[in-house]
Order: sequence, then C-alpha cells, then structure tokens
Amino acid sequence: MEDPCSFNDGHNNWQGGLISFGEKLLRDFPASRWKSYIHLTMARAYAAKLILTYPEVDLNGANRPTHPEALRSAAIAHFRAFLEANRESPEARSAWREAWRLLSGLPPSPIHFACTD
Repeated sequence: MEDPCSFNDGHNNWQGGLISFGEKLLRDFPASRWKSYIHLTMARAYAAKLILTYPEVDLNGANRPTHPEALRSAAIAHFRAFLEANRESPEARSAWREAWRLLSGLPPSPIHFACTD
C-alpha cells in the first residue's frame, strides 16, 4: 500500500487495485496495529477515485468511475474509522478536514498524483 502505482493497470487506474488490496488486509488482519492507517490509505484512495467523477478533472488516462455517492460514502467511512483510533495523530487534522468536505457534499481536495511512465 506504500506505493499506489504498484496497483496501476497501465491506464492510471491504481485506486481500484489499492482499495481491493486494503479490503483484503482488513479482512485477513483485523487486529493489525496498522489497521487505522490502512483505513486512512483507503479513504484517500476512495477520495482520489471520487475526484475522477467530476467533469472538469483531467483523467490522465484513467477511466471515469461511476457511482460517486458510493465512493463518497466509502471514503467517509474509512476516514471515520481512522479518526476513531487516531484523534491525536499528526494526520488527524487533514483526515478530519477531508471527512468534513465529503460530508458537506464538497469535492475531495485536489490531489496532484498520477501513475504514468
């Protein structure tokens, strides 16, 4: 999960692979001390995928995802899971801010990241 581009399919669609792997980690290792950070990584991946549903966003070769509300709900759920365990962590402020944006119906904060050659 440390290198999102390792999940890339060659078309900048790394989010789905990272999300699938994260879900498997959460199922296979439910008591891991890294569980909350897996939630944070997944929340960010869902938010990154949600960004691609907005019409003005350059897809940079990625596919436009469908079901933006499902992506929004999943991102919020994972941000909440992270924050329940890490209210005082250095990442908590940015996670709270992102969760608030999503809960308010705003788009996720822009990310400047792509898996390209």
